[in-house]
Amino acid sequence: MDITNDRFKSEALKIIKEISDSHFVAFDCEFSGITGRRERGSGKLTLQEFYDDTKAAAEEYQVLQVGLAIVKEDLKKKRYIIRPYNFTISPIPTLRERIFVRKWSSSSGSMDFLAGHGFRHDLPFTSGVKYLSRSEESTVRAKIIANDEKKIEYADMEIKARDRDVADHIRTSIQAWLAQPEDQREDYLNLPGEGPGIPTTFNGFQVRLTHQIARNEFTGIETRGMGHFVQVTAPTEQEQATRRQIMIDERESKLNNAIGFRWIVEALFGGNILDMPYDIITAGLPHVNLGGQTAEEYIASLQEKLRKRNKVLVGHNCFGDLVYLYACFIGPLPERVEDFAAEINMLCPAIVDTKHLASFTNRWGDTSLAVVEQEMQEEEVPHIIMPSEYDRYAHQATYHEAGFDALLTAKIMIRLPAKLEREQKYIDAAKDITAATAAYDGEMFGEEDAGYVTASESTEEGLGEKLAKQLEKINIFGSPGKADAGSAVLDEEIAAMVKRGEIMPRWNAQNGFWKLFGNRMQTNPAKEGIAFLK
Repeated sequence: MDITNDRFKSEALKIIKEISDSHFVAFDCEFSGITGRRERGSGKLTLQEFYDDTKAAAEEYQVLQVGLAIVKEDLKKKRYIIRPYNFTISPIPTLRERIFVRKWSSSSGSMDFLAGHGFRHDLPFTSGVKYLSRSEESTVRAKIIANDEKKIEYADMEIKARDRDVADHIRTSIQAWLAQPEDQREDYLNLPGEGPGIPTTFNGFQVRLTHQIARNEFTGIETRGMGHFVQVTAPTEQEQATRRQIMIDERESKLNNAIGFRWIVEALFGGNILDMPYDIITAGLPHVNLGGQTAEEYIASLQEKLRKRNKVLVGHNCFGDLVYLYACFIGPLPERVEDFAAEINMLCPAIVDTKHLASFTNRWGDTSLAVVEQEMQEEEVPHIIMPSEYDRYAHQATYHEAGFDALLTAKIMIRLPAKLEREQKYIDAAKDITAATAAYDGEMFGEEDAGYVTASESTEEGLGEKLAKQLEKINIFGSPGKADAGSAVLDEEIAAMVKRGEIMPRWNAQNGFWKLFGNRMQTNPAKEGIAFLK
């Protein structure tokens, strides 16, 4: 499904709900430029050097497309439901240039490559979804606050003889207005008002003169230019507090609207969605089931679910994609690759690179996205379906479109692990891992599996609601969550389904499947070959 700016508001809430229900989310990005190659003869790069080059590119170029394939596991029917989305991203922020300017560039080679694969260069500018990164939001907020609090300092003008009548009129009019009892005077005074020889409207000099006299000769009053006249008020402390709160609310509303696509990114990483703009929520409510909740209760429960869900993000050869994703939607990239890995791990504790998966059994063969997915088409299980409203890619292959590539990544992620687990060939391949790989303990994917119903319970009730609820309780990155009384460590029926390749290996599989494959990204240009997230 294509998501442009016009469609974003009505679809965003539904997409966030799908993320909260997901088993995992596959992603892909397309950029306006990529890492340039170093001169020949420089030798193979270290991982830090490779990261440095990728970081430099991500800081210069722009994400133009983000593809998400949201995958839901249906254990009862032993199938996986994929909903692919292709987001066109606009580099142009919603904010005025005097508040925020985003500078970026493009590479002729990359843009030509994208055009050769059907990418329309006008779409990011005409219909792309706009955004602010986390760091951009903080910068803009600080600037708006500084502008609001800053008092513009004007040098006092000399009041010449010809202007004294107007100056005296301004002064006496304010004095007379303030002298009236508060319960009898008008809430405001408009100047020039009426007086002998006084113009019916002020010119720019006279407007500025009014501000000057009020500022220098009176306290507790405010002036506001209204074009050809000036309005004078004397707000109470309560009115001033109310006005300040209105300014804060308007500022936050402006920022929340500018965040745009980053609301989806926050959902992926379990970040804050409670401040989503009202129009996104109201536009999305018809597409979700509130279940008897108010809109506020629904958003609050959705937030809690996003924070607690198993955050598994999947890409194919995704080291660079993660660097760009972070630079574009989170903030400045760390200098050291180790610090970047730590940042990604905090955002999303589980990353899977399907190229790394494919490399285990085909180390020297072609592990490109298209080739690996083509091989997986020969696998009959696990079963994969796409709802009819998401079937655009079912009729046409659009390689290097982010949504399509994310879909292929999701299909590989579903079938390749199931195939490896069923055939058990990866165990032999694992023996050939390099010493650096073997030394890594891979603790981020937990060792234990818990929270399943017992065999007797599954026979009694089937793989239905009770099983699904218990699976939600599992913490895949640490100690297992609480399970109902009588739950077994691993349900026999689930184990049999995994062994037959009908479903994916469990995130906390006791045989350490995801400890072996999780949080490792293929980095072939680097000497190390693999980047670890820990």
